Amino acid sequence: MARGRPLTRLQRMLDDSRLLWLAEAYLSSLELYGVAKVRAKKDGKLAQAILPLAEVFATPRKKRATTPETSDQ
Repeated sequence: MARGRPLTRLQRMLDDSRLLWLAEAYLSSLELYGVAKVRAKKDGKLAQAILPLAEVFATPRKKRATTPETSDQ
């Protein structure tokens, strides 16, 4: 049973490293998408090129709730 502890620790370290690598890759990709999205407003070819990224990173905007106008009583 003593062998299991070092392996468990090693697996945890590998899992943590993988999570960190994925987070770093996601952040870099998200930054790239943000810059490309702004430039794509004026460049149709770029807009087409970032469509696959938009499927991953774009989030729908929530519409603001409209408040009924209050009338003076």
